[in-house]
Amino acid sequence: MKAALGTFTVKAPIKTKKKSNSKMKAVYIHINNRTGEVCYVGAGTYDRPYDMRIRSEEHKAMQKADGMTVEIIKRNLTIEVAKKLEKETILYYGLENLLNKSLKCIGFHSTPPSKEAKAKQSATMKALWKAGRENDSNFAMSDKLKAHHESLKKMTDEQVESIIDEVTTRLSLGNISPGDLDIELATRYNVSSGTILKIRVRKGARYSKYPQTLSKKRVGNGKCTYTKI
Repeated sequence: MKAALGTFTVKAPIKTKKKSNSKMKAVYIHINNRTGEVCYVGAGTYDRPYDMRIRSEEHKAMQKADGMTVEIIKRNLTIEVAKKLEKETILYYGLENLLNKSLKCIGFHSTPPSKEAKAKQSATMKALWKAGRENDSNFAMSDKLKAHHESLKKMTDEQVESIIDEVTTRLSLGNISPGDLDIELATRYNVSSGTILKIRVRKGARYSKYPQTLSKKRVGNGKCTYTKI
């Protein structure tokens, strides 16, 4: 089933060992929900596939009008491997068929960015901050805490209960990793993935009052299975 227009869905999520390892990268594609065709190939950190803030205007317009599905090609890649796979994927689908501007517009710099590029990026991030963007990696810690508390206020009790029910059902089925599910739900509810994590593990004064609905059993290699209680 295709997503509603202007929203993201996740197709065939892949389990990962260390979502928080910023040195490891992922290669992904965006699929136009209306046409069913691949429209963009990208690479970056694990949150990057779902982040539409720093995209071309054409990319944003297509996402808003038609909706897009995120499909992860491969995770846990070094920068070198990710750059190579991203380029190969762009060539496979054809640059002329994608929103990518050129093969040079891949997700990583082969050389350190210039002072001008750094200044431009800094100006962009400051503009995002002033526009009220939350959960940005460049926020000072105090700003992150403010953003987190704001996200707590946004969540109604009904939403929290709905998230708990979905987490319980989907993790017990074993077809998605907790990290991938946190990112998907955070995108849907417009909160940080850390907020979803706190709901999932019942951490914090607000969420600890909810009874745990899953039991976790480690099966080796860092993997766990979940069973409904």
